[in-house]
Amino acid sequence: REKDRDANERSNDRDRDRAREKDRDANERSNDRDRDRAREKDRDASERSKERDRDRVREKDRDASDRSKERDRDRAREKDRDASERSKERDRDRVREKDRDASDRSKERDRDRAREKDRDASDRSKERDRDRAREKDRD
Repeated sequence: REKDRDANERSNDRDRDRAREKDRDANERSNDRDRDRAREKDRDASERSKERDRDRVREKDRDASDRSKERDRDRAREKDRDASERSKERDRDRVREKDRDASDRSKERDRDRAREKDRDASDRSKERDRDRAREKDRD
């Protein structure tokens, strides 16, 4: 009986040891799975965070690029406006010069006409004076 009891206790001890080992193994596997899930979750969160950061950087770069393009367009518009204003000013200068030249030519023609008219009047006056002198000589 003592022998059976000892054998039974050893058997129970072995069963308990096996059960504890089995529980420990199951617990370790469960802990491993939990750690794996936590790592996967952290990795996913990290990847999403990195993607958000990349998106923010892309958006920031796009905004900077858009602002740069807008500044370039503004500069080009300003340059075009300045060039247009200079062109218009040159055109106005040309028109003023053309008008001045036309006015000078017109004044010159008027002076020529006036000189011609004065010369004609002077010639007629001299002719009358000569006619009077001849008339006087005949008398």
